[in-house]
Amino acid sequence: MSHSKTDNNGALPRSILAGAIVGVDNISRTVALTAFIFGGALSAGVPLALVLFLVTNVLATCVYVAGRALPAPLFSSVQNAPVAVLYPAILTLSATGEPTAIFLLLGATAVASGLAMTAIGFFDLGRFVRLVPYPVAAGFLAAVGALLARSAFGLVYPGNLADLAADMAEQSPEALLPMLSIGFAIVLGLSVWLFRNTGVILALIIGLAGTYGVFSLQGIDLAAARDMGLLQPRVSGIVLPSAEDLSTVVTQLDQNMLQDILPIVGAATVISLFGIMLNSAGAELILDRDIDSRHGLVRAGAVNILTGAAGSTISYLSASTTAMSQQLGSLGRAPIWSMCSLTVVAIPFASDIYNFVPTFVSAGLLLFIGASIVKVWVLDQFRRLGRADWLLSLTIVVVSILF
Repeated sequence: MSHSKTDNNGALPRSILAGAIVGVDNISRTVALTAFIFGGALSAGVPLALVLFLVTNVLATCVYVAGRALPAPLFSSVQNAPVAVLYPAILTLSATGEPTAIFLLLGATAVASGLAMTAIGFFDLGRFVRLVPYPVAAGFLAAVGALLARSAFGLVYPGNLADLAADMAEQSPEALLPMLSIGFAIVLGLSVWLFRNTGVILALIIGLAGTYGVFSLQGIDLAAARDMGLLQPRVSGIVLPSAEDLSTVVTQLDQNMLQDILPIVGAATVISLFGIMLNSAGAELILDRDIDSRHGLVRAGAVNILTGAAGSTISYLSASTTAMSQQLGSLGRAPIWSMCSLTVVAIPFASDIYNFVPTFVSAGLLLFIGASIVKVWVLDQFRRLGRADWLLSLTIVVVSILF
């Protein structure tokens, strides 16, 4: 009897702590995703993107779990996979030099995905999506993870691994940033392997503390660190797109550019549908409860239409975040309110957090996320799938990387 009371008394603090850990994890991933999209010449869009993405995390989670149709705790967030698919279009539009162009791209893709999710949920068309063989869907998601990792590597190094090896042999300073990024990705992997759900947080603490410790010992101030590329260009103040900005972007969108971009938007929309369906199935296994996928699709669709209209990116249920919360012992809706509260408190300081996070930490986190996606959807499927099905998934990943 006393043991049961002790468990019940500890459930609420444990759930609140789990939600806080999920919140920190979400914030760090959002910072990394923002750096991935708006790094370099587009950095003026960082403050607005951070606010939009963090608000989307809160809104998507709250709407998804509202009412009794869905079990709690479940967490939704902005997703890396569709952005990885969109990255070629982001590079194309970055030539305009206008962050507004990127917000239009992200928003249009989120609205398109939202409309598709809503239609599939409202008309109960999910069975048609499920007709896609599991090895094919898993292979495409894993391929997206591989593309994310490759694109993240490209943020810190212009060449390939062979070029990096040559630069390392010559002890070129160009090798420093990619090696730090790869090293931090390895630290993340080891930390998650050793400490499971708290591993990401511990690795982030190690990375940040170690970086600023070295800065202090070497007498490197923040300005010098930015000059070395160890910190992102400093950002401050939200710049809202003006009518003139929109007009400038529209005038630069010629037919050839649209022909290149629209198929990519369609591919990102398809990936978002695969993503939400597979993540819903994963969450059911994690919680050992059925999830009404129709309600989930309609709610996720509504959020994407709303947030996409504001220029945010695609969001949907995250099985990995839900698993983290569950394995930390969270119960009920307390972890959801804890995560949302922490995220809301962080929003006014989002740009400061971004300025504080080293470049290689963001790149390393994206490398780790990309590798984790490949692990979940290909490597971990080796014993689950038949040999031919698993080789099909692997082939999709290899082809996507090579071509």
